[in-house]
Amino acid sequence: MERYEPYVKENPTLLIGGMEYDRATVTEIRVPEGVVSLKQRLFSHCKQLTKVTLPQSLTRIGNHAFLRCESLRTLNIPLSVTTIGTGAFQESGLTNVAKFPSFGITSASFHYCKSLVKVTLPPTLTSIASLAFAQCSALRNIPIPPTVTSVHANAFDGCTVLERLSTASNQSIEEYLRSRFYALQSRYALLTSIQHLTLRDAAEPPTERRRLEQTPLIPGQLNGSRAYYRLTAIELWREIVKFL
Repeated sequence: MERYEPYVKENPTLLIGGMEYDRATVTEIRVPEGVVSLKQRLFSHCKQLTKVTLPQSLTRIGNHAFLRCESLRTLNIPLSVTTIGTGAFQESGLTNVAKFPSFGITSASFHYCKSLVKVTLPPTLTSIASLAFAQCSALRNIPIPPTVTSVHANAFDGCTVLERLSTASNQSIEEYLRSRFYALQSRYALLTSIQHLTLRDAAEPPTERRRLEQTPLIPGQLNGSRAYYRLTAIELWREIVKFL
């Protein structure tokens, strides 16, 4: 049984702007001007829905409003929108989001949008919350503007083909990468430490070389962590791609 099956059975139709639609068969909806809010789960499980036109009067999109709209490929979000609820587009079929309001991206906004390949973010975006793009397994490139000051540690979990997060220097992205890939940090430190010891072997007496070979390598105790923290954001991302 699906997680939301009881809700769908209890709400086979949806009502908006005086119009009633069958949740199971509706393919296109034009939300009329004057509507300011899309309530929680309004279009949830409209699996045949392919097109939604949102009005310029819209200011709020509720939690899980487009949950599991599997046939919905694109959506233009009016700049009038100031609030987007948790998981608003979760598990939808979106491939492209052409517009997005100029504020933070909320928790699980695009969680499990496995067809999502392109997102255009506004130049005034400030934050990306937990699981915002997690499990977006087709997402390859998402240019994050330098105005972003906060990226949650699991915002991009499961983005297995992601190649680039930003086209410009961004301190928050660098901090995100450092916090998110702690395991990589340890591995990079270990590899750098091994290289360091290898270069020293020729200069060490045989007894000292044997001692070094028998000593467990602890990341961060040699020059590994220092080398890691000297990496620029671009260099860091290249190393991450190598070892993912």
